Amino acid sequence: MLFLGGRESLGAGGYQNTSLADLIPVDLKARAGTGLLQRTRAKFRLTTRGWERLQLAEDETANRDNWEKLPDLGTYQATGEPKPGAVVLGEAVADGQQIPLLVSQRFGRGRGFLFATDGSWRWRMELEASNHSHEIFWRQLLHALISETPPFVSIVPEKSLYADETRVRVVAHVYDENFEPVNAATAAVTVHSPDGTTQELTLQHSAEEDGVFWGEWNSAPTGVYRVDLSAKVADKEVGSATAYFQRADGMLEYFSAEQNVPLLTRLAEQTGGKYYPLEEASALPEQLTYSPAGVSIPEVRELWDMPFWLLLLFALKGSEWALRKRWKTV
Repeated sequence: MLFLGGRESLGAGGYQNTSLADLIPVDLKARAGTGLLQRTRAKFRLTTRGWERLQLAEDETANRDNWEKLPDLGTYQATGEPKPGAVVLGEAVADGQQIPLLVSQRFGRGRGFLFATDGSWRWRMELEASNHSHEIFWRQLLHALISETPPFVSIVPEKSLYADETRVRVVAHVYDENFEPVNAATAAVTVHSPDGTTQELTLQHSAEEDGVFWGEWNSAPTGVYRVDLSAKVADKEVGSATAYFQRADGMLEYFSAEQNVPLLTRLAEQTGGKYYPLEEASALPEQLTYSPAGVSIPEVRELWDMPFWLLLLFALKGSEWALRKRWKTV
């Protein structure tokens, strides 16, 4: 949806008090006078994001020259702050202020644009007849409105990559040529596995959303899968769509595999050690010292069958017998 500035639009038309306010990519309730028409000349300037998306000529130098040649706008509307997620493509420069004028924002499955002026006709009327910047600008703006239009029938996997997961879920949207949801459709998918096998599955209708169907199944082989969707009402085909996803195993082992320096440092301090970064590793051998600290493991040994103790016992007994013999006690 494209919102244009004008005498009875945006804040001047009370748009901030309607359900359309959610689609407008700027806040119209920011301050008093926001959205009111300003009859002041203003220069239209592209932002950095605007230079990436809008071009009046293929050559960069000619493109910038064409933008600079655009006459001033005779009117503009003072918009509020851009909403989170909105992208400002162009600004109105007037009285030292930069006011968002051309703003874009995704909303649901579509996009909302705001061009807060009704004075772009000056770009046609005040330029020479050979300059088609005005027509090119509006062609690009209209193309941006429809370039992301979703198809009548679409299917999207819950994830593009299933790492160490075999349970796959897909969601399909089915609409007719008027983009009305088709709840009476039969949505069936054919899953093409990397090992060459195929699997047929009929999707279930969602009880929460109109025109939405979903399905789940187990996909064991690893590789890239292709899912073909066919939606029909009775014997009439509504449309078809294709989606891809990948299955991979052994991915969780590498989750957060980067070096955790704070954790290593804390563990070293708590255990009486020291953390050495790679650039200081050469000093490690010189700083290694013996430490009695560590884990003590008790070891139990039987003394009665050890040769040393057996000989010592015989020596003691022999010495006792010899002394008693000498002392004539035996």
